[in-house]
Amino acid sequence: MSWQVFLMTETVLTVIQCSAEADTGCLLKKRTGAHGVVMPANLAHRFLVVLTRVFGWVALLAATAVSAETDCVRITTAERSFTVETQRLRVTFADGMIVALENLQTGERHADAGLDDLGMPRGMGHLRGGVEHVERLHIPWHTSSTTLAEENEIHPRPNRRDEPVYFRPHERSEFSTREIEHGIQAVWQGLTNGQDVFPDDRLTITAWVDAVSGRLMFQASASSPDKGVFGVQVPIVNMADYHELYLPSFGGIMVNRQMTTGLKTFGGLRNFLEARVVGIEGRQGSIGLWAQDDLFYNHYLLLNWSGRSFSLAFEHLNLMPFDEHQQTESVVYHLDVFDGGWVDAMTPYRDWYQQTFADQMQQRASVEWADKIRIIIDSFSPDDHEMYARVAQMFDPGTVLFHEWNARAAGFDSELPDWTPREGYASRVRDLQGHGFRTMAYVNTYCVNYNSPVFKRDNIADFGLTRKMTISQYSNRRIGEDQASQWQGFHDGQLLYLDPLSPRWREYHTDMMIDWHRQTGTDANYEDVLGTAGDFGNGVVDGLFAGQGGAAQTRDLLQRNTAVPMASEYAPENVAFGVRWPLSYLTVWGSTRTRLFWTERTRPISAYIHGPLLRPWVPILRTQDDVRRHWVMAWSDGLGGLAQLRGGRLELDAVRGAQALLNYRAQRFSSLQLEPHFPRERFRADVVGMFRDQDGGLYEYHVTPTLQQMIESCGRPLYQRIRGKESFESPLSIAGWPAYRDRKLIGLNPQAYYGLVPGQDQPPTSIRIVGLPEGVMVRRYYQREDVSVVALEPIDDRTGAPATVELFTNRPVRQIVLTNDDRTVLHDGADLPAWDEQKGQSATTAYTTTFPAYFVFIHGPVAQTGHGYVGDDKETGIHVIPDVGLDIGVDWDLVHRRIWPVPYVGKTGEPGMESFRRTSSQEEVMLDYLVQVPDEATSLLVYLKNAQNVHGNGTIARLYLNGKLVRAYDFGAIAHPDWKPGADGVPSNLWPERRVHQWKVPLGHLARQPVLISLGTDSRKCTNADNFWWSRPILIRDGNQAETYVALTDDGELAEEPSRMLDTGFILQEGTGRTPCGY
Repeated sequence: MSWQVFLMTETVLTVIQCSAEADTGCLLKKRTGAHGVVMPANLAHRFLVVLTRVFGWVALLAATAVSAETDCVRITTAERSFTVETQRLRVTFADGMIVALENLQTGERHADAGLDDLGMPRGMGHLRGGVEHVERLHIPWHTSSTTLAEENEIHPRPNRRDEPVYFRPHERSEFSTREIEHGIQAVWQGLTNGQDVFPDDRLTITAWVDAVSGRLMFQASASSPDKGVFGVQVPIVNMADYHELYLPSFGGIMVNRQMTTGLKTFGGLRNFLEARVVGIEGRQGSIGLWAQDDLFYNHYLLLNWSGRSFSLAFEHLNLMPFDEHQQTESVVYHLDVFDGGWVDAMTPYRDWYQQTFADQMQQRASVEWADKIRIIIDSFSPDDHEMYARVAQMFDPGTVLFHEWNARAAGFDSELPDWTPREGYASRVRDLQGHGFRTMAYVNTYCVNYNSPVFKRDNIADFGLTRKMTISQYSNRRIGEDQASQWQGFHDGQLLYLDPLSPRWREYHTDMMIDWHRQTGTDANYEDVLGTAGDFGNGVVDGLFAGQGGAAQTRDLLQRNTAVPMASEYAPENVAFGVRWPLSYLTVWGSTRTRLFWTERTRPISAYIHGPLLRPWVPILRTQDDVRRHWVMAWSDGLGGLAQLRGGRLELDAVRGAQALLNYRAQRFSSLQLEPHFPRERFRADVVGMFRDQDGGLYEYHVTPTLQQMIESCGRPLYQRIRGKESFESPLSIAGWPAYRDRKLIGLNPQAYYGLVPGQDQPPTSIRIVGLPEGVMVRRYYQREDVSVVALEPIDDRTGAPATVELFTNRPVRQIVLTNDDRTVLHDGADLPAWDEQKGQSATTAYTTTFPAYFVFIHGPVAQTGHGYVGDDKETGIHVIPDVGLDIGVDWDLVHRRIWPVPYVGKTGEPGMESFRRTSSQEEVMLDYLVQVPDEATSLLVYLKNAQNVHGNGTIARLYLNGKLVRAYDFGAIAHPDWKPGADGVPSNLWPERRVHQWKVPLGHLARQPVLISLGTDSRKCTNADNFWWSRPILIRDGNQAETYVALTDDGELAEEPSRMLDTGFILQEGTGRTPCGY
C-alpha cells in the first residue's frame, strides 16, 4: 500500500510518496515548523484537488519511493522551481537551472542558491538570436576571456552579449508540473533571451530517481513555433569557489579557481571533450555528472568561472542543419554524490562504458604484444642501425614502439588516399622488428586530396561524403548538395576531411589498411583524424548519424584488421573503445601560459574512463629544447601516459639535461612496466595520479608549482623535476651540477627546469662549489679538456656588495681567470686551490668578488698563436642548455664547411675568401678557443653568417670572452611593427639579410694573458631550417682598439640593426617572431 504525506508551510506544499515499508515519521521530523498529515493515496489525491481549488496553484507531486532500500524521495515545489531530495542528495531546479545541490550524507552544500550567481547560458538554443553568436559560442576550445590560461586571442570571444541565442524562463513564465513514475516533469511556458519574450516557447525538465542505483536522473526538452532550435542545456550554477573540476579534455585536466574568469567552451567528440562526464571534488566527497549515450549525439561542455562561483552544463545539440528544427530533447543525465574523489565520481560512467562496448574492448585487448609497450620513439634517423642497437641495449626492445610520421611514397598530406609505401620503408620495418622492436606508421582515416590520382582511380567522388558544415562556422554551411554537387568549388589537390557516415568509405578505408599491413608488415597504425568525426550536416545515412560514423569506422577496423592495434588523433567516447594510444599533442595547442597550466593540471582521466589498456601518447616531436621536454614528461606523467624518446645518437648519449631524464624515465617505465593505477579514495592534495609496476609496487605522482616527482611506496623519489627554486634538498641530484652541500643543491636558477635522478656526483665535476651568497645562481657551468667555465650571476638585487664563493677542484688547475663587471684578474701560483694528490682534489678555497662573476679554470696548456687564426680547424662543439647552463655531455663534430667571399678584409679593399663552419644544432652550440693575447695592439676578428631567412625562427649568435657574454645578435624572425591581421602586403615577420657580419673586439687590455673565446649559436628552442655559420677566430693587429659590429656589403660596412641587438643577459624565450618555430 502506498502513502502520501502532505507537509504545509506558508508557501510550499510538499508531497512525499513512500512505500508501505518506509518510515514516514523520520521524514516528518526533518522539517520543523511544518504541519503533517498522513493518509492513504486515494484520499491524498482528493485532498490535493481541494487544496488546488482553494489556493489557486498546484503543488508538486513526488514519486513513490523507488524501493525499500532507497526509502523515500521527497519533492517540493515553489515559485518556478522544484527540489528533489533522495537518500544522498538534495537538488533544486529553478528557471531551467540547478541552483542548489547538497550532499545529505556529509552536509556539504556544493551549490548554494543564495549566491545567485547566474552568469551562464541556459535553456533553449535558437538561431533567431543570431547565427554569429551561435558561431562565437561554439568555437570548440574557447573562452570569454581567453582560453584556460589566457590566450587563443585569434578568434572573437564569446561573452554575455552572445546569450541572445539562449531562451530561458523568466518571472512571467507559466510554470506547471505533473507527476511521473518515480519523479516529476516541470514546464516553463514563455521564454526570453533577455531582450524579447516568446510566449509560445517551452522548456521542460523531467527529473526522476533511478530505481536501482538511487541516482538522480534528468532530461531537458524545448520547443518553439519558430524554426531554428539548435540545442538545450540545464546548467549547474552557484557552485562554491573551492571546488576542483575534473574534465576529460586533452586526456584529462583539473580546473579550479586559479584559472581565468569567463566562459569556456569544450566541443565534444574531439580532444576538447572526450566524454560527457565530469567529476567535481568538494571538501567532503565529490559530485558526478554524466551521460550514458551510446548514440553519440553532438554536444558541448560550457564551463564558467565568475570569480565567485562555478557553473557548468552539457549542451545537447540537434542534428545539423538546424534551420528546420522546432524542438529538441537531450540525452538523459545522471547526477550523484560520492565518498571518494574524481575516480569514484567517474566510476559509474566507466562501468557503463566497459559494459556497453565490452566486445570492442575485448578486440582491442586481443593483441597481447601491445600490452608491453611503454616507450614510443616518434622522431628518429631512419636506417641508423647503430642507433637501433643502442636503443636495444638501453631498453627491452619489446617495450619500444618506433613510429614513422610519413611512410608513404607521397609527401605528407598529399596524394591521399594513396597508400603506396615509401621506398625502403618495408625493409626498415623488418630491420626494426629484427631488433625486437614494434613499428607504427601514420595513416589517415578520413582525408583525401581532391582529384588526386588514387581519388580518381578508385572513384572516391561516387561514395565519399564531404563535411557540409560545422556549428562554429555555420554561416558557411553547404545545403542541398547531392553526391555530385557536393564536390563543386574544391580545387585539385585540396585536402578534404570526409564524413565516415558513408558506409562505402568505411569499407574502403579498412580495405586500404589491410592492404597496407600486407605490403609493409607494420605492427600498428596511428589513425590520424580518427577522433574528429561528429555532426557535419549529413543527417542520417543508412541509419547512422553524427559521431556514429566514427564509431562504425572504428568497429570495422577492429573487426577486419584485428591484428593491428591503433593509436589515434584524439580518442573521444565514440572511438575510444578501439584505441590503445590516443595522441595528446599538447605541444602544438595554446601558448606558453596554457602549456604551463597543463604541467600542473593534467590528470589521467581518459586513461581511467576508457581503460584499461588506453595510454595517452604525448609525442616528442617538436621538442628541441629542455623546456618542452620537461613539459612533455609532466603532461605524460599527469595523464598516466607512456614514456617518449627522440631516437638520435645525440639524444641517446646525453648524460645531462632533460634529454638524460627522458632516457632514465623511459628505462624505468620499460623495466618496471609502469601503468596507471586508480584507487577510488580521494588523492592527497599534491598527488595527481598513481602508477603500479609489474610486481604490484605502487608509485605516486606528485605535483606542486615548483616540484614534480614520482615517489615509490617506500617514500623515495624515482625522479624529480623542479622549477622556481634557488636551492633544493633531495636524495637525488642534477647530473653534472657543480654546486651542492651534502644533499642540498645550491645556486639554482628559479626560471630554469632541472631534472633529478639517482647518482649524486657520479662522475664528479671538475669544479665543486660548496658556498654561494644568497641570491646568486650558477648561470652556466661546463667543462672541457683544457678549461672549466663557471658563470655566477645574481638572481635579483640582493648581491650588490662583494661576497665570497667557496669551491674546490677535482682536477689540477694551472690558472684561474676571474672576470666581473670591474676587471679581469688572473690567479696562479699561491692563489690557486692547493692540490692534494692523495685525495685527488684540492683544498676548499674562498674567492671574494662582486656579481656577476665569471671563472675560467685552466687545466691544460694555453695556445700561443700570435696574430692569425686561432684553433686547428679540428675543434668540436658542445651543446649547452641555455636555461640550465649545463652541456648535455656529447661533443659535436663540425662536419659542414663552406667558403664565402668576405668583402673588405683588412684594408686592401679587395674581397677575400673565408672558411666557415656550420654550427646549427640543438640548444646552444659552443666553440671554445683558449689562446694567449700577444700584446696591447691585439683585437679579435670573427665572421658570421645566417644563410637562410625564410623558414623556422632563426638563430641567436653570441660571443663570450672568459665566460662573459659581450655580444648577442638576433638573426631570426622578429615581429613586423606595422603588421596587423588581414594587412595586405605587410609581412608578419622581418628577417635580416643573408650577409656576412664582422665582429671586432679589442683584447689589448688582456695583453700576455690567457683568454677563452667562445662562439655560441642558439637555436632559439627550434632547429627547423637553421643554417648558421662561424669563421675561425682571428687575432689581428689593431692599434686603435675600437670594437665594431657590422654587416659587410659590396658597397661597404653597414651597422647592425639596433632592434636585433640583445641585452647581454640571456633570453629564455624562443624568439620574438609571430611564428615561433615556423612549422
